[in-house]
Amino acid sequence: MEPIKPVKLWTRAYEALLQEIQSMEPGENRLPPEDEIAAALQVSRATVREAMHVLIAEGYVTRRQGKGIFAHPSALALKQRIDFNTDFITLLSNGEEQAVCRFLSSGYAAASPVMKARFPEPCDQVYQQHWLYCRGEKPLISCHISVPQARLIKAPQLPRPNQNLLRWILEYCHAEISYCATHLLCSANEEAAQVLRLSDHCAMINWHEILFDLSDRPTAFCNVFFHPEEVDLSMILPVNTKAQYSQRVGKASPDKPHDLGGETR
Repeated sequence: MEPIKPVKLWTRAYEALLQEIQSMEPGENRLPPEDEIAAALQVSRATVREAMHVLIAEGYVTRRQGKGIFAHPSALALKQRIDFNTDFITLLSNGEEQAVCRFLSSGYAAASPVMKARFPEPCDQVYQQHWLYCRGEKPLISCHISVPQARLIKAPQLPRPNQNLLRWILEYCHAEISYCATHLLCSANEEAAQVLRLSDHCAMINWHEILFDLSDRPTAFCNVFFHPEEVDLSMILPVNTKAQYSQRVGKASPDKPHDLGGETR
């Protein structure tokens, strides 16, 4: 038997708030002030604030100064949130089937023209791997991973079972990834179409990802293709109304009235 891990108090507050949000309806989604929530849950306000910070970061809650705290039950219905979970196995798994990753090929090669165009540093020789993410027998995501040979600290091997890309990079590049810079495209690729069992000229969502470590050095490049019919990605993009208002007001002149209508992203 494994020891029981203690549950932090803020996580209990988080779960309680999440249940409350799930029971709400649009238009009736205003949460009480933090001190009232703390009293109802019998925890400190600091505990509630920590739970609220996570809920805001996840897009389930919005705080507006002078207006209050608003919950978003509609956001809880979103599936395959790529802004919430960048691990493809977790992203693709559902209650019925567990996603798996299959390693199709690996080896040293010249950096692709796409990588050379995107990667912030010069790169010639890279170590490449081709990963295929599947759920059951359905291929869903094709991912070509390229690591500059200069970033490797030892001879690379294919990942062990349950070893994701970040752990692999930590082991073979001694680099802790901090963030991914992602470029979104829509394109056709014969090799990706073949492994995803699509027609050669089928258009697919295509990502170019650059993985940066804690020292802000580019460490790896990923060329990712998603099955257009089987993968339904979603994300939440918070709207910074204060910044948008400031920008619009800053451009106005005394002779020209402020126009805040028709705001678009």
